[in-house]
Amino acid sequence: MFKRIFSFFLLSILSFFLTTLSIKYIKYFDPLMIYLKENTHLYEKDAEDAVLNDFSMLPGRKGVEIDIDKSYNLMKKYGGFNEQLLVYKDIVPTISILDIYDKYINSGNLDNPNISLIFKIDNYDYINEIVSILKDKDVIGTFFLNDELIYDKNLLIYLYLNNQEVEYYSDKYDFNKLRYIDIYVSSYISKNLSFCYDLEYNKTNIETCSFKRLHMVIPSLNINNHPFYEVSNNLKNGLIISFDNNQMLIKELRYIINYTRQKNYEIVSLKKLLEE
Repeated sequence: MFKRIFSFFLLSILSFFLTTLSIKYIKYFDPLMIYLKENTHLYEKDAEDAVLNDFSMLPGRKGVEIDIDKSYNLMKKYGGFNEQLLVYKDIVPTISILDIYDKYINSGNLDNPNISLIFKIDNYDYINEIVSILKDKDVIGTFFLNDELIYDKNLLIYLYLNNQEVEYYSDKYDFNKLRYIDIYVSSYISKNLSFCYDLEYNKTNIETCSFKRLHMVIPSLNINNHPFYEVSNNLKNGLIISFDNNQMLIKELRYIINYTRQKNYEIVSLKKLLEE
């Protein structure tokens, strides 16, 4: 009796093993699988590491590779190869800005035709007008609020509800204050701070922000006057453009957005610009 049970058990295992092996053999030599293995390189892209200099860095770019097994299984359901059914996997850079906070960033990836608009806000002048233009043009800006405005909960909520990003800037960052402001801001808009802001390299500010794991951003282009002229003469991939909230900006912001898009640049949020 025991021998019969053991023989049956052994045959079951052997049958399962042979069936599995047969399926794998058929799949391996399926023309679709062969085609996928020979051609996936046409759709894959290597990751690019972040570029590090002495005091600054530029974001890298993630790559993609094809998940051959998932792509094969999906395509078999629909009868054959279809590049729309390829299943991708992200490849993260080996060296990423996500792991580095002791250097500043002053540009996005130079291979992408994207730019970002940021606004250094010291007072309430023209905030509504700026937001109205951005919203009308479907643009996400990043508003760096000073020590006073960052505590205005109504302003925080207003910017958040209008799909704008909120960050904090100070001439001299203090860790305890930075930590408190981060908690305060997130309590009203459910988003934590991501960046600090400066106009030039300041080791102390960078170190303070790095303790809170915030990236220091120094704009590629800082504009006080004649914003359209400055943008149109300096437009290039990866620009981080900083504006003051003044009357000249209100007059020319629409033209800046229109001109930038006519030149085939995409205006993206600061967070997206610095994504890898």
